[in-house]
This record gives sequence, C-alpha cells and structure tokens, in this order.
Amino acid sequence: MLRIKRILAPVGLIVLLAILGTAGAAPPAQSPPIPIGYGQSAEGTIDASQPAVSYVFDATSGDSVLATVIPLGSELDPKLDLSTFDGTLLVSDDNSGEDNGARITYVIPADGAYLLTVAASEESDTSGAFLLVLDEGVAVPTSTPTPEPTIAATPTPTPTLDTSQIVETEERLQRIRPGTRVQGTLEGEVNFNLYWFSGRAEQQISLIPEAGTGFQPLMVLYQSDFTEIFRSQPGETLTATLPTDDIYFITAAVRDVGTGGTYQFTLNERRSAPASGGAGDVDGMIYGDSYTGTISNINPTVRQRFRGLAGDTITLSMAAVSGDLDSYLLLVDASGTTLAEDDNSGNNTDAQLTVELPTDGEYFIIATRRGQEQGVTAGDFVLTLTSDAPPRGISNSTPDLPEDYEGLPQIRYGETTQESINNAAFVDFYVFYGNAGDTVDITMEAVDTLDPFLILLDENRIPLSEHDDISDNNKNAQINFTLPTDGYYAIVATRFDQEAGLTSGEYTLSLSLDEAETGDSTLESQVAALPATRIVSGEAPSGDFDPLRFATVYRFTAAEGTLNDFAVTADGGTIATVIMTDSQLNVVATSNNGILLSVNAPRSGDYLVFVMPQAGPAANVTGSYIAALNAESGDSAATTEGGEVPIAYGTTVRGRITEDQTEIRYIFQGNAGDLVEIAMNAEAAAQPLDTYLILEDAEGNILAENDDITPGTVRDSFIFAELPEDGEYTIIATRYSGDTAPLTTGSFTLALQYQDPAVAGVNREALTIFYGQPLTETINENLNIHFFYFQGEQGDTVGIEVSTIDGTLDPIAYLYAITSTDEFFLLSANDDDPRGGSYNSYIEYTLPRTGGYVIAVTRYAEVAAEPTTGTF
Repeated sequence: MLRIKRILAPVGLIVLLAILGTAGAAPPAQSPPIPIGYGQSAEGTIDASQPAVSYVFDATSGDSVLATVIPLGSELDPKLDLSTFDGTLLVSDDNSGEDNGARITYVIPADGAYLLTVAASEESDTSGAFLLVLDEGVAVPTSTPTPEPTIAATPTPTPTLDTSQIVETEERLQRIRPGTRVQGTLEGEVNFNLYWFSGRAEQQISLIPEAGTGFQPLMVLYQSDFTEIFRSQPGETLTATLPTDDIYFITAAVRDVGTGGTYQFTLNERRSAPASGGAGDVDGMIYGDSYTGTISNINPTVRQRFRGLAGDTITLSMAAVSGDLDSYLLLVDASGTTLAEDDNSGNNTDAQLTVELPTDGEYFIIATRRGQEQGVTAGDFVLTLTSDAPPRGISNSTPDLPEDYEGLPQIRYGETTQESINNAAFVDFYVFYGNAGDTVDITMEAVDTLDPFLILLDENRIPLSEHDDISDNNKNAQINFTLPTDGYYAIVATRFDQEAGLTSGEYTLSLSLDEAETGDSTLESQVAALPATRIVSGEAPSGDFDPLRFATVYRFTAAEGTLNDFAVTADGGTIATVIMTDSQLNVVATSNNGILLSVNAPRSGDYLVFVMPQAGPAANVTGSYIAALNAESGDSAATTEGGEVPIAYGTTVRGRITEDQTEIRYIFQGNAGDLVEIAMNAEAAAQPLDTYLILEDAEGNILAENDDITPGTVRDSFIFAELPEDGEYTIIATRYSGDTAPLTTGSFTLALQYQDPAVAGVNREALTIFYGQPLTETINENLNIHFFYFQGEQGDTVGIEVSTIDGTLDPIAYLYAITSTDEFFLLSANDDDPRGGSYNSYIEYTLPRTGGYVIAVTRYAEVAAEPTTGTF
C-alpha cells in the first residue's frame, strides 16, 4: 500500500474533490496528446470537429527545440504553441515558417514533458492537413515575438545617482521609496518582481524605465487590494495620481513568458512647482510639444496649458496608442469658456482640433474620453500641439523664482546629484520648490575625504537649519526639516569651516520627502489594513486568479518557532508564485511553484501570504485554485497566563506527562459546525503512556472524551466531534487513572485537525495497482472516494473498468496524471460505460508521458435521495 502524503493530504485531495464536485456529470472526453520525439514528424488535420491537436514529448533542461508546422496543400494558416505538460504557455508562433507555416525555437528550462499544440491562426478561420516536425536544434536564445513599435514617453530628466544607492536584491517583494532607482532581473520561472510603497491621496508619481538596459519590463501599478490602476508597456514611463492614502504595489514583469533580463527603473514623485514652459513639461506646453499620458477610470481627464497670441492657428491632436480609448479634446480659454471640442476628426477614434486663437493669453487643453467622467474607454495617448507661429512662453502660476536664486541649479524631490568641493569652489547651491508641511530629508554624503556641511535657506536667504556630523563616526551631514510655507528654498552644500575648511572631495546630495511625515504608526496601520483573508492552520480556502486583481492576500497568526506549510493547487495546471511575509511586509519565504514547506516563523504574530499566477500580469491568467495552510509546533509552544497552550487547526505539538504534571490543557478557537479530529499518541517506550483525551467547551462542559481507540489493544486516544457553537475550546491531554491501573508517564504527540465535511468520507490512502490486477473496495455512507496509484509508460494504452459487485452503487472513474510539480492534471473521466449496457465506468486512454497516475473512484450522488452504495 502506498500512501502519497505530499499529493493527497491535504491539498491534493481537496483539489481533486473540487474537480470532482458532486460527480453529477462527467466532463467531456478529451483527445490524449500524441507522443512524438526528436527527429520525428506527424501528420494531422484541423477542422471543425478537431480545432486543435496536441503532441507530447520529453525534454531535458538546455535542449534547443526546433518545431515546425507545414500546411499540406491546404488553406490552413497554422499556429503553434509550446507549453509545459501542466499547461503553462511558454511561447507561441504564427507565421515564422514558410508558406504561412509556424516555427518555434526554444531552449527548454527544466527536465520534463512538454506539449506542442497545433491550431488555426486566431486571425483566420482556416482548416486542413499539416505536418509537424520536431528536431533538437542548435542552441539559440529563447524565441520571442517581434516587439511592437512604441510611442516614446515624454522625456524626464534622470538625476545623477551614485551606484551605491541602487536597490538590488533577490527578494521577490521589496519596499521602495520615491527617488529610489531599482535594479532587478527576470529569468527562468521568475516572470515578475513585486515592489510596494506608502502613498498619499493626490500624490503624483512616475515610474521611469532606464533606457540603457537590455530588457524593458511591463510596469503595472496596483492599489492595496491589487486592483490595477495603470500599466505601461515596456520602455514607457508610467505616471499616475494616487487616489487615497494607502499602500501601493508595483510589478515589473515580462510581457511574454520565456523572455527576460536585467532592468532598472526609478520611482519619482512629481510635486507642485512652477511651469517652466519647456518642452515636455507636464504643466505647460509650447508649439511643437508632444505629451504622453493615460486616461482611466481614476484619471479620466488630463489638463495641459499653453500660451498663444491672437491670430495663431493651432492644431491639437490626441491619438490613442493603447487600450480601447475613444479620444476627446476640448480647448478652453482663461475664463473657462470652451472654444472648440472634438471626438473623431482624427484617425479612427482619435480627436483633432484646428483653431485660430481669438486673443493673447493662456489656453487650456482638456484631453479626455468620450463621455468624460461617465465614459467607459481607457488607454494611453499622445497629445501634440503644433502651429506655424513661433513658440510662446508660459507665465508662471506660482511665485517667480527669487532674484537671488536665478541661474542656480534646481533639484526635485527624489533626485540625487554628485559634485565636488575644493579650495577654489567650496560651496554649491541647489534650489527646489516645496509646499507647506513637506518634511524634507537632505543628505550630503562624502565619497572620499570631504567633511560635509549643510545649510537650508528660505526664499529670503534666511537660514532655517544647518548640520555638520550625523554622529561621531559619521562625518556626513543630514537635515530633516518641515517646510513652513509654499515657496522656493535653497540648499547650501559646503564643508566644515566653509572657506577656512581644509577638506575636499566629491559628494552626493539627495533631496527626498521624509516618509516619517506620515508617522510610523500610520505606515503600520496601512500595512495592518491591507485587504487580506484570514485563515487558520488546517483550512483550505478556494480562490480565483483574476486579471483585474493580480494577487490575493491571506493573513494568519503563528507562534514563534512554528513550522508552516502553505500550498496552492490550481485548475488547469496553472502554477502560482507564493510569497510569505511578516506583518511589516518583510519577506520570510518565497516559492515559484506554489508550495512552501516547513517555513519557520521567526516571531509570534501575524503573517501574510501573497498568491499570484507565476506567469505574471501580462498573461491574464484566470481559473480557480485551492490554498492550504498547515502548521506544526515543537515543545517550546508558549503558554497563556492560565497555563494553557494555544493550538490551531493543522497543528501538531509534543508534550510530556510526569508525576508532577499530570495534564496539559490546549486551547483553540472553533466555529459552530466544525468537524474536528484530535489524536493523542504515546511515543514508543518500554512502558508507554496510557493516554486520555477530553474536549471541553468554554464553560467547562465535557463534549467528548476517549481513553483507547481500540480498548485493550490500541491505547492511544482519538476524538472526532462536531463543535456546537463559535468560541473557545479546551483539549485536556492527560493519562488514564482507573482504580486498578498503574499510573503511567511519558511523552506524546497531540494533533488537532479540521476535517472538511467535503472530504470526511475520503480514503486518504492511495492503493498501488498494477496492469492486470483487480482490486475490490466498498463505497458506503462513511466512505465515498477511493484513490489508486500506478506507474505508466509513454504510449501505454490503458483500460480502466469499474464494475459494481453488489448494492446500488453507480460508480464514476477519473484518470489524473501527476505533474512534475506534484499536481493533478485531469486526463479523462467516465460515468456510464460508453460501450453501453450498464451504469459501470470505463476509460480507455493512451498515456502521454512516463510517470505516476492516479485513478479516483466515487459515486454518482444525485441518482436518488439516498447516495448510492456498494462494492466495486
């Protein structure tokens, strides 16, 4: 007998049951993948009755696969997909071959079985015969689709940044701050990295990709519940105005699975500042400018302004470049009067206006969508302003730059610059615009021997703050200051003793908003308020992958030293990425195959688990999954003030009964209707402990108790009970103390399990079965599913027959392959024998790969009011 713990207990069972459901109807028959090997070819046909044909082959990590589909004298325009045996798409091709054929060249990432699927191109409705040729080609880079042309984003100045300030880490989830340049790598099965930051309502941020890197990721911005706000295509800047005070998440991801590389991007914050009138300035445009922006439900309108003279003929164009955006333009004068508006005068659904300006002055451009606030379209756009007249300057809507500060270099929040101090130039000035209440952090760090000194001036050159040394051992300077008013400020970067100073050398100067302005308690409350589903050990909630909500977050409580397992099993072979963090979003463990095993909780408290599709946000993965949490504690479990030991579903603890400690009390939280199993097993010894279990409710009423599982034979104790109400329950682990029995002592293990009602009748052991071997089992009121395990070879044609021997049983059989990630992949199912004549089950199937398979036998549950039972 083979017990498949990792597969069948508990996650695999729950997944199988989710697929089996009530077994009211069998899924349609599936054509098995056809085996093929390197150097072989196969002919097939695509038509209405067979829209796709799949082939399976075994490959080794590093194999360079060359697969070609050639139409055979037909009108077929074929498409070829390469995926893992679990169904994860790796690469797809349409017309790379000759005569509209398809061709894929791909380097295999891991040992295992892979699928080649031939279908008609999505852009055609063709059919016909084809030839598939599979070869092991010369090693080449991973095949990638030809990149689509992109519209260049509005240029954004990139500040000089010392490479020591680049954040580079292997963590899949990390915190970043405005002004941080991030470096990461996507390769292999790592299709995305995740970042988070604390944001404020109306805060304007931008994610700026580094143009010089060899790989440009897809950037997506999410709210705390992982609802998508914006996304920018690879290489484009993402800009957004944040809707609320909240935690925000960012993914840097591949657009196509199987691609990747090293990337860099910067999170910047845009603050209120006077318009410069320069090209690309978000607050103002001049003739000849272009501006790239995004229209969404959160930001349905983008406003720009420009200055013109009476008689200038201007042309405004708003061209959609992504999404389904239906562009709409309005031109408004300084008094708020709409001079012109347009919907579809440009190409397709683009908007365009040509207007002769009536007066000198400022004008406002409103770039929006049809329906504006009530509109339903969204996407990126490019706005252009052209005229035959020369560019006109834009007046400032904020105070003019103080005369003393004119000509000085300007610096913005989030930027860093690098300069040097010497005897000839012992002081540098930097000007920035800030708002009242901004808490700024100014840091001047020496690259070599310089002793930095900082001074902060207001717009009247009055010193507000100065600083020399951070500490006795740190000669760098730092100012943390809350600005009193809106206006310009100057930073004086110099050295100790200034003109009389003796040190010199290079330095870096950075200006940022101090996140302490929101307070540590605010940040903690934001993290604590992250939308998360609370689970306890032993639970197995179901969830869904949703392209509009990239991740689902779970929250659980664990004691220090607890070993925690978390596993995700999805329908259709989808693989999940799982990230476990502590309550402050510090990463504890990461899994790229959906399974975390024996993760040690470093401290007592709450933990979060993020569940996301491994393929990343570009794949738009859908489907259901089951998540399961289990925990196991050691002897060091902490006790409460009353001496009880907290325990949770799915937890196993160790204890010892002695002459001085004759019982140990464990407390747990339960809900009405919970089915619980409590097992107390004595550890082997010459004279083992004679265990005794008691279950009490919160008032001390005994709900159940047990001495021996089998009186006189199995002296361990076991309780199965249904909890009557929500509340706290107590387990008393003690020893039998009858009148004549000797009092025993010794060590024991105690396990508390939540028994899902759906699997209460499941045989948790998979019987090994061999070709030609009949087995007899029974399905009754208490046991309704059996599992059987066998090893098969690729190309084996197996026949599985389930026949009722006695009783009313109407059996159903399911055949599953066990994937390389120990998940179940449904191959076939049958209720009533397709050969006719009986309600027995029969499956005939050609095995697609060499490996393990599982047969599940259950019953049709809706034949009558009473479930069917019997021997098969």
